[in-house]
Amino acid sequence: MFLIYTNLIVALSAAILSMGFCRLMRIENDLFYGIFTLFAILSVYNGQRILKLQDRKNSPWLDWVKLHKNSIIAITFISFLLSFYFLIQIIHFHQNSLL
Repeated sequence: MFLIYTNLIVALSAAILSMGFCRLMRIENDLFYGIFTLFAILSVYNGQRILKLQDRKNSPWLDWVKLHKNSIIAITFISFLLSFYFLIQIIHFHQNSLL
């Protein structure tokens, strides 16, 4: 359930798709784009789960989120920092390639 409820499968799928698109378009540093996509999706998707904790409706999904709140907050925070880091790396790479 952890892979599904933390959106890890969705993030991995999007990362692979992003890397494949970069390779298809011959964009350099496709790995950086893929990793950025992975962590950006993890931070956004899990961040919205934290916001939904105030929802009063009960469901198996929401019960799981409430039970693992600290893990989701940690995943969101770390993913945000890593996505920001890889975004800076991508920007830095493109600035250097223009020189």
